[in-house]
Amino acid sequence: MKLHRITACNFLSFAGEQTFHFPDDPGLYFMQGVNEVEPRLGGNGAGKTTLWEAMFWCLYGVTSDGMKAGDICNWGASRGAWVEIAFEGDDALSLQVMRRQWSPNSWTLQDIFGNTIDLAKDSGGARLADLRLATAPFLHCVYMAQNGDMFLDLKHDAQSALFSEVMGLNRWVDLSAKASARASTQDGQTRRLEGELASIEGRLAAMGKHDPGAEAKRWQSDRAERVAALEAKYMAGVARATVLKNAWADAEARGQESLAEMGLGAEIETLEDMRREYNRAKAEASDMRYLATSAAHALERHAEALSAAEHQERCEACGQALRPDARRVAIQRARKTHDNALKADAGAQKEAKAAASRADDLLNAVLDQERRVDDGRAAMDQLEQEERAARRAYDLHERELDRLEDDAERALAEVNPYAGLEARALAEIERLSANREDCLRDLDHSRELHSLFSYWVRGFKEVRLQEIAEALGELEIEVNSCVIELGLVGWELQFSVDRESKGGNVQRGFTVRVVEPGGKAAPWGAWSGGEKQRLRLAGDMGLANLIRSRTGAEIPLEVWDEPSAGLSPQGVQDMLETLERRAIAEGRQVWVVDHTAHSFGGFSGGAVITKTAGGSMIEQHSV
Repeated sequence: MKLHRITACNFLSFAGEQTFHFPDDPGLYFMQGVNEVEPRLGGNGAGKTTLWEAMFWCLYGVTSDGMKAGDICNWGASRGAWVEIAFEGDDALSLQVMRRQWSPNSWTLQDIFGNTIDLAKDSGGARLADLRLATAPFLHCVYMAQNGDMFLDLKHDAQSALFSEVMGLNRWVDLSAKASARASTQDGQTRRLEGELASIEGRLAAMGKHDPGAEAKRWQSDRAERVAALEAKYMAGVARATVLKNAWADAEARGQESLAEMGLGAEIETLEDMRREYNRAKAEASDMRYLATSAAHALERHAEALSAAEHQERCEACGQALRPDARRVAIQRARKTHDNALKADAGAQKEAKAAASRADDLLNAVLDQERRVDDGRAAMDQLEQEERAARRAYDLHERELDRLEDDAERALAEVNPYAGLEARALAEIERLSANREDCLRDLDHSRELHSLFSYWVRGFKEVRLQEIAEALGELEIEVNSCVIELGLVGWELQFSVDRESKGGNVQRGFTVRVVEPGGKAAPWGAWSGGEKQRLRLAGDMGLANLIRSRTGAEIPLEVWDEPSAGLSPQGVQDMLETLERRAIAEGRQVWVVDHTAHSFGGFSGGAVITKTAGGSMIEQHSV
């Protein structure tokens, strides 16, 4: 991979568009700053760090100290900040341009033919994979930022995390966790299979105690007993029905006999005749008396009328002319007839009394006859009630016999529910036995898997510890080689990292010890001064070498931002010589960014970032 340029527009101190072109050749290069806006700051605040922060932001969307999005826009521009990185692979035809922009936001990769990939949606391109590292390894392999802690200054947990990320050791922890999860899942599967096996064996044991043939025989025997009981009850009912039928016939016969014996029909006819005779006699006596009385009254009124009409010329009754002699004759005749009528009435009254007396005798006879008829009817009603009760009892019993007969027929038609159960039970036992064998086989396999997963819970940790031990040896070689190059002859750095406790857990931690030429060893924190800064640089140089060898990163660039802090002039000289040898030996560009000018003859070129009122400007030069 070859880097061509970095172009930044409206990014932090860069107002407008500024382009930095990478030199063609590897070597040690120097970048310094000039602050024309605030001369007293010297090279500080000029924007030399901004260039490399722009590169980092284009790759990762954030600066090394965490700024992103609108935070990176130049104060003089409201929007439109963007950065481009141009690079190529093995030939010029693989030239690609990565561009990240804010407002509007985009992140793209364009090839020489104009094809554009939206990296926000697809970040898996081969060129992108060649260019990028994870954030933390990048900051300890390519861009050693000004404000970032060097490897040896990190806290133990941060050192361990970085070392694990660089070495890809976290995958073993992840694999161990996955193995643990699989072991837990498999343990649950084993428990489930054990429960299933217990259930199958319990059902087999229960079926062994159950005899379906005996159940069928018991059911058949119970049905025979029920049918026999129904038949016996039916026969008893038939006998009872005969008794009831005879009682009904007897009641009916007694009713007929009683009716014949009482002769109630003739009595009733006689009663009716007597009633008619009584009514006739009573009417006759009444008629006789009425006629006699009516005639006497009529004659009396006629005589009175004649006497009252003494001075009248005609009779009011007949309209004939009344002469005095004729009137007297008529009055006499009328009074005589009246007297005769009174006598006849007296005789009629006697006869009427005699008729009334006969009628009373007939009435008493009628009442006696009615009482005899009522008594006969009461006796007949009693016999009829007895007959109806006997008939009803017989009918009810007949229905009960029909029900018993139906029950017996249904019982005979019942199908034995246990018929064929024995064959089905044998088939079920065979099926359960086969399931038991399958379950045993699955259970053995599940236990083997659980044992295997449980083994790898620890096994992956052991593999990780083994890789750590190997990597630590490589890291010590790389770092201590840099220690010697930086002028600390006889000094040595010793590393130890994660270890496993007695309980099987991994205790995370990263320990660095410094051994001085006299053989005295002390923890890293006990050291200070120029020796410590040289050791810091050696630690980062060695770690960068380890990162590149382990990840295969192909970025031919290292940027050291103000690495000379705390070094003596001789320390700075040793550092620059080491970086020059490093650049030439490994065929990469090594940029030293510093606010102090260095009179070192090994620089292959450089650049000056000048802070002006219009923004930071880039000026490049060669030796």
